[in-house]
Formats: sequence, structure tokens, C-alpha cells
Amino acid sequence: MKNLWKKAQKMIACALALAFVFTMNAGVIARATSSSDDNGIFTVEGVRFSKGAIKADESLKLIIHKYSYDGETKEGTGLPVDMQKDFPTAKALPGVQFEYFKVADFVQSTDGSQVGLKYDLKNYNLKSLFSSFGSSVNDIATATELNNALLKAVAKDNLKDFEKAADSILQGGVVSAETDSTGTTTIDVPSQAQGLYLVVEYKAPATVQEKTIPFLVSLPMTNAAEVNSGLTAGGTVYPAGSLWQYDVHVYPKNIEVIPDIEKNIVREGTERDEKYESQNIGDTVTFRLKASIPADIATMSKFTVVDTMSKGLTYKRVKSIEVHDASDIEYKAMTPINMMEPDDSDYAGADKEYEGGKQLTWDFITSDMNYLKSFDSGKKELVIEYEAVLNENCVVGGKGNPNSVKLVYNHNAGIVPDKDKEEEHKIKSRVYTFGIDVTKIDGSGAEIPTKMAGVKFRLYKDKAMTQEVKVVGEEGTTAGSYHPILDVTDATVGNDIITGDDEHARIYGLEPGTYYLKETATLPGFTLLKDPIEVKIKEVVTYGAVNDSEEVSYTKETGTFYKLIGGEYYPITIPENVSVYNFGTDAIYTKNEDGSYTQVSGLQYAYVEVDTEGGFTTNDGDVQLTVVNNTDFNLPQTGGIGTWMFTICGAVIVVAAIGLILIRRKKSMLK
Repeated sequence: MKNLWKKAQKMIACALALAFVFTMNAGVIARATSSSDDNGIFTVEGVRFSKGAIKADESLKLIIHKYSYDGETKEGTGLPVDMQKDFPTAKALPGVQFEYFKVADFVQSTDGSQVGLKYDLKNYNLKSLFSSFGSSVNDIATATELNNALLKAVAKDNLKDFEKAADSILQGGVVSAETDSTGTTTIDVPSQAQGLYLVVEYKAPATVQEKTIPFLVSLPMTNAAEVNSGLTAGGTVYPAGSLWQYDVHVYPKNIEVIPDIEKNIVREGTERDEKYESQNIGDTVTFRLKASIPADIATMSKFTVVDTMSKGLTYKRVKSIEVHDASDIEYKAMTPINMMEPDDSDYAGADKEYEGGKQLTWDFITSDMNYLKSFDSGKKELVIEYEAVLNENCVVGGKGNPNSVKLVYNHNAGIVPDKDKEEEHKIKSRVYTFGIDVTKIDGSGAEIPTKMAGVKFRLYKDKAMTQEVKVVGEEGTTAGSYHPILDVTDATVGNDIITGDDEHARIYGLEPGTYYLKETATLPGFTLLKDPIEVKIKEVVTYGAVNDSEEVSYTKETGTFYKLIGGEYYPITIPENVSVYNFGTDAIYTKNEDGSYTQVSGLQYAYVEVDTEGGFTTNDGDVQLTVVNNTDFNLPQTGGIGTWMFTICGAVIVVAAIGLILIRRKKSMLK
């Protein structure tokens, strides 16, 4: 499966190569070198133009200038360019041939009240060619629709396959003469063959390590730059879009064949390989690295994969190193190769996100062995799967725990300089984790509240409190900060979670889910909580808008996108039961029934944050939880004032009784 992030780059390159790459600014005014003829044709710098309708009897020329160039390019105008002046580092490429096919006729189409120039494909096989690469277009199409269809078709597979298919399906193609020492070849098209043409690179010297993206060109075309019909300031200036141009100069840049690389996190049990995952400390994360193997791998001198991990991740083991056909997205036909362990070294770069982390290096071409040389035909991908463990040094919330990958490679031959070239995967895979920050307070209302240090808790995954999350105190502390134990096979009972001197107890390194925090021991004179506290940690993936500052949130639990517009969130429609993909890139895609993918317009991945329920707040990855302990009732002490009162009352009763007896006896004796 081709890295879609790389495909997007190709699509941009393709757009730049649609018949115009190395050109002057579109606003440049060309000046005439000859006067107008009787047919209404006038020539400007060797390019013929006319006003009004297309001259049906006018022949056409397509002049292709073939260069290698690695600098900034500009959108073309179809006019000639002074390459030495405007692109001095460009190198002319002789010996290149192009095959060109007529693929559509001009047609003025009426749709209701709208009339416009379109292209009629009915007598040609362009639709079939596009269809074979998963792209579609109507019989009558606009230039925009055709450009988009071509971009999708080229991005769907590699250029070699597209060129072969074009030659087989379109038929009737004509091969140009080879480009000369100036990198130029001219294609003459008769007047009766006016229309839309597809141009593909047919042959290039073996030393060339670059390819030209196929492009569409209209012959004739509407002028894309201002044109001055005179040699003096008094000449007529025709604005862009006002003339028909019969000689078209194109400068298709050679696109270097660069092996691409991507990195995803494998979500076990699903087909969603994405660039983020949320885990507990101690959990194992599986990373999948995929690098395309170039066709000239057998002649290359370096092909090295370098993976960088932040300090919150610990390398565990290589699961597999295999090669598969890139079109086999299910990874059914995998060919195992050498199960080499990577070189493991400390990260020595300047990126603060990786400070204290590690670099893993796989060298697939050494002085003694090229492990990939047998995979130099067809479209192949190198697939490395390795495991890492989220450790106690992890970052909670925030930007997560990143890792990235880059490919260092070298071509021995061709126009590419003989030096290492690096393509670094700009999008980082990230592992996220979250926490619960408990604050314990005295709820008695006393003028001097009791400092609630030393209160004990236990954490469970179920309300019945049978599935304990076993924790250990952070190294170097005695209380207050805890994380799940790294060795989940340890049968010992977890430690108490104890509030520290700051009255906090923080449990970090938790994956999203529902937890139950049970208070197991409080301070003397205070009452324990009756029930465990339910805490729901929810993962919220936030997507930033591509072209503006709006934010879009995707809640995994509901599967709904919401876009923030004017302070209010509005749902974004995505088909029901459709999974969301990003393939390790910033772009977001949904999968179609036919197996293709559609990008969700205007969205790109930003970050993952924590949300919760029950009124608790959150702070940078932590759920904020305040637990109040109230004092017990004051009970009378045994042997205290109550007992003495009963004793005194009893004595009084006894004395009174004795007194009554004595009085009765005295009365009796007097009688």
C-alpha cells in the first residue's frame, strides 16, 4: 500500500508537471518578432497566436524541453523560457523520448443555462485507462475534472505501470524524436488533429534516475500570459485568456525516483494502522515501518532505516522483517528476509522531544551484503515490525511520546550526486497516556484544616473491585506519584496509593477507560468514603483545519466529527460505520466500498487529549479529582461524665432510702 502522504507529494508534483514546469512568471509580456498574416495569425517570440475562434486549419507544435532540476519551479505559461537566465542550475537531458496520444476532442457543451468548452472522450479510450487505475471521469468533462482524474490515476500506481497501460489501452500513440543536446524535441500535429493530448515519457537514458509525470495538454491552448503584439510600447497588449496559442512550450521536470517511507502504529484486531495510540505504562506497542524498494536497489550502495524513539519508549524486539507486493494491502504474500536486530544507540540530535531517547538503525546494504537486491523488479515494499514498551519516563497528555523514522540511501549511478540523500518522515507516530490526579482535603470546616497526607487508595478496573491496577511508586519518592507496574505478570499485590505532603496522589500512565478509585484508609477522626469513585477517561482526537485556524474534534466513542464554527460545534457528515484512517500522515481518509480511500476535506491530525465524565475537570492529560473527608461524630468516652452522673444519682437514691428507713424506725419507737 503506497504511503498516501507520499502520494499527495506526487500529486502536487504531477500538478506542477501538467505541461508546464520551468517557466517565467505568468505576468511576463512577450513581444512580437513578426507581424500578423492574412489569416489573423501573429507570431510572438516564435509562438503563433490568433484572436476569436480557433483557426481550424492551423497546424500545431508541442515543443518539449527536458531538464533535470532540483530547485524551485513555477507554473507554466506555454511560452519559451531563457533557461540559462532563469534556471541556471538546470541540466538539459538529451536522448529522452515521449509518446503522445490524442484523448479528446473540443466540444462546446450546454448544460441548462451554462455554456462552456469541454472535452469529448467518447471516441477515445482515456476513460478505460483511468478506470484501470481506480479513477473515473464522464464522457464529456472539464479540464479540472480531467486533471483530477489523471492525478488519481497516476497516484494509484507507479509510473511504469501507467506508461505501459497507456500504450496498451489508448493505442495509436506516436513516439517523438529524442531530445537533442539542448534537451528539446518538437512534436508536429496537423490541423485536423486539434484536441486534448496525453503525453508520457517513453524512453530515457539508463543513467537517469528520474521520471516525468504524465501530463495533459490542449493543442491549441488559451494563452496563460499577457502577450504584446508589437516590438515597441505601442504594440497591442492581449491579457491572459484572450488568445488561442498554436505553439506550446512545456518544461516537464524530471522527478527523482525517491524511495518513500512511512511509520504507523498497528492496532491489533483491526485494520486501522494509525499514527497514534493510547496505552498504559507497561503496555507493548507495535510499530510498522514501510519503505518502498526502488527498481535500482541492486546498484545502490546504501539503504538504511533509522528509527528514533523518545525516552518514554523502550525497545523490546523485532517481530518481523519482510518484503511484500505493495498492491497487497492485506499483507498476505510476505517474503521473510534477514531478521536483523537494529543497532541501538542513544539519541544524539538536537530535537528536545527525543532527548534521552534511543535510535534504532537497520543497514540493509553493507560492504558484504545487499539484503534487498533480489527485489529489484516490480513494486515492492520493505516492512519492519518491532515492539516497544511504554515506560515510566513517559509524557502524560501534551504532545505524547513521539517517534519518527527516516531513510538514508545512495544511488551509485546517474545524474543524482554521489552522496547520501535523506528523506525524513515528517509525521511522527505518537503514543499517548493519561492520569488521575487526586487532591485530598479536610471537609470539617475547621479554622486550621488537617493536612490530609497519608490517605490510602487502591485503583480497580471494575466496580466489584476484583481487577486491581497494580501500581508502584515513582523511583526516588516515598508517596504521591504512582504508575502501573511494568511487569504485568508480577503476581504480587499492588502498592497503596498514598497522598503525599502536598495532599496529592497522582496515578499516571493510564489508557482510556473506566476506573474505580477506592479509599482504603483515611486519617484518625475522619470518615472513609462509602463507595469507590468512578472515573471515565475518554480519548479525544483533535484535528486542525488544513487551511485556517478552525479546530475539528473527533470523539472515538461516538464516531462523529464536529467542526468549530463561530464558537459552535457542527457535525461533519461521514458515512455510518465508516472507519477513519490516516496512514501515518496528517491527512484523514475514509474507506470506500470498492477498497479505495477518500480524504476528508479540510482536516488533518493535530493531537490527542483527555476528556472525562462526572463533572471532573482535566489538565494536560490528567483527570482532576478532589476527595473530601469529613470528620467522625464525637462519642462519649467510657468512664466519663455520663457514668459519674449515674453513680451520683444512685448514691443519692440509696442515701434517701436509708434516711426514710431511719425516720420510720424512730416514729415506731415513739409510739
